[in-house]
Amino acid sequence: MGYAGKKLRYIDKATGEQIWVEDMVTILPASQYIYMEAMSSQRQEDFIHGIMNALEYVGGSPKGVVTDNLKSAVTKAGKYQSVINKSLQGMALHYETK
Repeated sequence: MGYAGKKLRYIDKATGEQIWVEDMVTILPASQYIYMEAMSSQRQEDFIHGIMNALEYVGGSPKGVVTDNLKSAVTKAGKYQSVINKSLQGMALHYETK
């Protein structure tokens, strides 16, 4: 799970304003499931909500969730093991995944 490099945008029909969004991409290997969600930011709340939506989409949770070292997921990045933030740990416990 992580964010694609280049932001997407759409036009708000009511205002004509360009709205830039972050696109979170989730892949469930060997299943042919890919989930992408456009969201307003990479904030922790948006990231965790996106993960929950991805798990709902695939209809379950895997044994483990792997993210890149973005600040929304990791408190301290390490070469071999990173420290995951408490909110993400709580979500993983709820969905019985690691």
